[in-house]
Amino acid sequence: MLNLRSCDQSRESVDRNSKRYLWRVFFGVFLLLFLISFFNFIIDPLGLFRIVTLPGINNDRRPALEIGHRLIREVEIIIKRPDTLILGTSRELYGIEPVAIPDRQHGRVHNASIAAATIGDIEKLVSGAAAIAKVRQIYIGLDYFSFDDRRAPVFQGSSDAVEVLSRSFLLIGQSVMSLSAARQSIETIIASRCRPDGEEYPPGGYRVLDIAIAPCGAPRQPLPTPEQASRAVTLFNFDSRIGALASFERILRHCVAEAIDCKPFVGPMHGVYLTALREVDWSRFQSWKLDLARLSDRYGIAVYDFSSAFAASVSPLAQQPDRFYDTLHYGTKVGVLIIDVLNSDQRFSFRLQAEPERLSEILVRDVAAIAAYRDNDYAFATALTQAIRSRSDALGRE
Repeated sequence: MLNLRSCDQSRESVDRNSKRYLWRVFFGVFLLLFLISFFNFIIDPLGLFRIVTLPGINNDRRPALEIGHRLIREVEIIIKRPDTLILGTSRELYGIEPVAIPDRQHGRVHNASIAAATIGDIEKLVSGAAAIAKVRQIYIGLDYFSFDDRRAPVFQGSSDAVEVLSRSFLLIGQSVMSLSAARQSIETIIASRCRPDGEEYPPGGYRVLDIAIAPCGAPRQPLPTPEQASRAVTLFNFDSRIGALASFERILRHCVAEAIDCKPFVGPMHGVYLTALREVDWSRFQSWKLDLARLSDRYGIAVYDFSSAFAASVSPLAQQPDRFYDTLHYGTKVGVLIIDVLNSDQRFSFRLQAEPERLSEILVRDVAAIAAYRDNDYAFATALTQAIRSRSDALGRE
């Protein structure tokens, strides 16, 4: 005869053990999630919270930022609510520090530039996060490569405040609670341990290119070979910039409508890239400047051209803040000079205007800069020219 009481007791025991097991699993998962979140929150690989900076632990956030800085721009702007915003590509990200802009004149300053940004990416930030944060002044670095219609904007910005805020909260959660964030935290620790004194964010400043281009144990980025540099022609060899110019016009229109002090400028270019442009797409490069001048004149906003304003470093690269760090990025002292010009009476000599004689002056300056580069490094410039001309897809155009 079956012992019903014994069966009931066994069933109750199984139920208790099952519940106890489930509670242990739940508590274990909760504890693991809490530890991961706490770890990521303290390390803060994307620099969203800045609770504490520990030398040798989280002072070098470069590895995570190289991957994630495009994702956090909206969140940064909304959290920091700057009065003045710096936008552009990696050239402005590395070359212009917020401290270059006097706080006493412009309030809180933040650099939200994005490496390899398109002008469409910049438009998304201006009409979205910057509009929500009520930014009153914007410096915009204009890059010729950013106006290539073949490149669609990657940054998924929006002018809808609810959408921007909800996406920002989701990103904050992912930056704390995900395993990918834990991996980025570990990479941050590894990078910081090999560079304990390399504070990536100096007091009041932004990231320093010296850290970004010189990983621990690796030499600084050398000048590319002429063959490697000649591959840059693919950056210039595009036919349409109509869509990109429309994005730029929407930025100008937004700045006028919101009474934002907008200061767009063409950043300095190294002799290697000016030479490549001269051999590949010189007429289009100059007509691009004319397009910028025509649009900016229409809205009463000046565009300034520093493409050939500063002497290029030659091989071996100087890699100092007052020169070019590599063939694309200019140093922070050059960035200071740009800001000084934009806020002084000198700026008028760099202003682009849709007048043939004014553009002719700028063309003379560009050609002179290329000649100076050739004189300083004749062997490399000659080899670069030959490498470009030997490419079947890079026929020179005037």
